[in-house]
Amino acid sequence: MNFTAIDFETANRSRNSICSVGVVEVTDGIITNEYYSLINPMQPFDAVNCGIHGIFEQDVKSAPTFSEYWPVLKGQLENKMIIAHNASFDMGVLRASLDASNHSYPMIDYGCSYILSKKAFPALQSYRLSSIASMLDIPLMHHQALDDARASAKIVLEIASRKEIATIEDLHVKMGVTAGSIFPGGYRAASGAKKRVSSKRSSYYR
Repeated sequence: MNFTAIDFETANRSRNSICSVGVVEVTDGIITNEYYSLINPMQPFDAVNCGIHGIFEQDVKSAPTFSEYWPVLKGQLENKMIIAHNASFDMGVLRASLDASNHSYPMIDYGCSYILSKKAFPALQSYRLSSIASMLDIPLMHHQALDDARASAKIVLEIASRKEIATIEDLHVKMGVTAGSIFPGGYRAASGAKKRVSSKRSSYYR
């Protein structure tokens, strides 16, 4: 099973205010690489956000901006299957940051560990990352970007293991969910519904 998990933290309510990013690469069902970076959003920090993730303006003064860090992040994400918990937020953050910095969208397919968890564990009262991680005994320092990305990866691996599913493609198909995608000029949201049969297939379904 191959995919890359990601998590963003933001400085304020603006989606284009990334202040940290965590990336976890999974190859053949094993976490093989982890990356973390602070990002200077060049925007004010909101006290509410600081209280959530513990990152303050002084912490990012020497950090790269999103535009400066994008070549590195693009290499980690482009043409990959990406996983995030509540992926609509993280993919929205990515799109907003690309728009604000005038970068074109890369080719990305993505899935959501929140959606997959709702399918895998239908009786849970909460599908927050912290709740699912606790249920599965996954260590988590919530709202630390690398920890969140790692927990998302481990949740997906645990679901796949319990369902005895070997690939991320089969996991989506057998769980009855549809991967989303980002592509030059647009995007398609991930969904808890099955993918409709079509003659056109995303790069994820090659």
